[in-house]
Amino acid sequence: MDFLTSLIPAPYRLLALALLVVACMGFGFIKGEMSGSGRVQARWDAASAQRDKLTGEAIARQRAKILANDAALQAAADQHLKELQHAQRETNQLRDCVRDGTCGLRINAVCPAATGRLEEPSAAGLDPGTGARLAPSAERAYFALRDGIDSAQSKLSACQDELKIRTAEEPPGPSTQQAR
Repeated sequence: MDFLTSLIPAPYRLLALALLVVACMGFGFIKGEMSGSGRVQARWDAASAQRDKLTGEAIARQRAKILANDAALQAAADQHLKELQHAQRETNQLRDCVRDGTCGLRINAVCPAATGRLEEPSAAGLDPGTGARLAPSAERAYFALRDGIDSAQSKLSACQDELKIRTAEEPPGPSTQQAR
């Protein structure tokens, strides 16, 4: 041992000893062995557990909200499908009624009175007692338009309802979080 002490001068030996003590104290502090660091670690662990719990609750709330929105969207879609089917049934009943001749599509039109050129209006195919009637091709076009209008109206209503449902409960944005 005298051999080592003679090789290293005294001030350097004291510096090495001081560095060794500081290193040991730092290592002990990091490991939580000194001056209540264990309490700091316990608080850190508790805060982490609380954060994880709150995150899990937030995820559960978000899932519940998504499921509720999906249920509302499905209910709205079912309602619009029923309305569309009802409109299609009405159109089909009217189409059958017109085809069978029990009812007809009529135009609300007024025919001018004969000016003497036609001696008998019924001979020319005009009957002043009845209203004007659509041609068969016009009747088909009318029903095609009615079907298209019913379909478009149902789709538009479904889109409007979906938009209302999706925007009903938006997650709070930065402006609403700052107000709290």
